Amino acid sequence: MFRSFIDVQRWPGMSCNSNGEVTNVLLSFTDPGRPTVDFQWLPSTVETIRIVERASFYHDFLSVTKDLPRGKIQILSMPPAMHLCDFSGCDFEGTLHVSAFSDALVDFNVESNRLQGSVEWDCLPQAIEVFNVSQNELEGSINLTSLPNAIRILRLNNNRFHGSVDLSHLPGNLNILLLHANILSGILEASNLPPTVARFSVHNNLFTGCINLFNFPKQRLRDYCCTPTSVSSMAVSIENNQFSKLDLSSPDHGIERLDASFNRLSGSLCVANLSSKFVVLKVSHNAFSGSIDLRPWPELRWLKASHNQLDGTLDLTCLPSTMRILFLSNNLFCGGINLEKLPHHLRRLDLTSNSITAITSVSIWHLPRYIKGIYLKDNPLQSKPDLRIINYTRTPDIPV
Repeated sequence: MFRSFIDVQRWPGMSCNSNGEVTNVLLSFTDPGRPTVDFQWLPSTVETIRIVERASFYHDFLSVTKDLPRGKIQILSMPPAMHLCDFSGCDFEGTLHVSAFSDALVDFNVESNRLQGSVEWDCLPQAIEVFNVSQNELEGSINLTSLPNAIRILRLNNNRFHGSVDLSHLPGNLNILLLHANILSGILEASNLPPTVARFSVHNNLFTGCINLFNFPKQRLRDYCCTPTSVSSMAVSIENNQFSKLDLSSPDHGIERLDASFNRLSGSLCVANLSSKFVVLKVSHNAFSGSIDLRPWPELRWLKASHNQLDGTLDLTCLPSTMRILFLSNNLFCGGINLEKLPHHLRRLDLTSNSITAITSVSIWHLPRYIKGIYLKDNPLQSKPDLRIINYTRTPDIPV
């Protein structure tokens, strides 16, 4: 009867200790059926479990996952020694039960699934360092006032969390806090963020009020932005909210990349007070008014301030040499502009839909080598530059 039994030590994906006890589990599903994973059947000696995303068995592109029958996962208990649980990108259905976590759990990564329910914040293990539940269907409120001190990465983005958020008692070891793409609201007081935070994003929510960058972290850690870069920096994303005021009055806020687009920000854009280390500033689709001071900032690469109410004349002769993108379309800039001394690495200059009346005549050979576009449509130009149209060989892309 048991002649065909295969010893567990020979099972694919199983690792055992010297006593023959299962300690590590690696599951993969090549069958296009509807798999079910129930943690109650795991041996008590299991320390790690990884479930490989099913799409990789059918196609090189992860998008095929949606065409496969959706699996189910159930975690009502965990082996007491389990310190790693990873089934990210599996598109599993199920309900999250934080109260079932083992006390030894350090790394919990279930990104890109269909988990429902709410988070029992008081039940998070004290040993946990990574809690990644992004891109699921979780609901309820977020309580960050009693998080375990060991936690370094907290990714709650792309869910359905709602309500206000208290950032006044965050753990001192926190490196990444992602809250974007939820339904969070209220005033966001971020002055008490720990100095260890390297990436903080709250975009695509309903936050209101003033954002003061004076007390943002000043320690420069690895940049976890989506844009590939080897530069270490502090990055903040607050776009797509309802913030009414942005305080950039202190040059010592430590932030180097800020996206505050699509808000209700108004008043003067005091970019002259930006830190000399600022490399990216995006404030498009707001209601900023007044003139903009384009004095050189040694490391500024991107400035996007389109769709505001900025006015006055533009001096483009003293832009920083590092400037690659300058978008100022749909504003109220007037007068003439000089294109003779644009930065060497400038890729795009967009001044569409302003009130610019004249352009200093310039030879096309004096334009930046890497330029891909200068956009001046919908301006009342009275004189036009004498430019010849030629074909360019495509130049290599320059990273931000």
